[in-house]
Amino acid sequence: MWKPFRNTTRERAPQAAVLFDKFHIMRHLGEALDKVRKTEYARLSGKGRRFIKGQKYTLLAHHENLSWRAGDRSSFCWRRTSG
Repeated sequence: MWKPFRNTTRERAPQAAVLFDKFHIMRHLGEALDKVRKTEYARLSGKGRRFIKGQKYTLLAHHENLSWRAGDRSSFCWRRTSG
């Protein structure tokens, strides 16, 4: 939630509760994950860079929706299962 909004709400309506909805929390977490992923991609080279490339949605997926895929770019690569 935007910090000036929270501060103004506390100042003008101290009895009001400021709620954080799931959509906005997930948006901020996704943006933070993207920032770290892009920073690591820029920092690495060679095999490390190839491992990170194309893994955004794998990182965002629920663990239950992923399965092991042997023989891919890395032994740590995951993919979405159907269903």
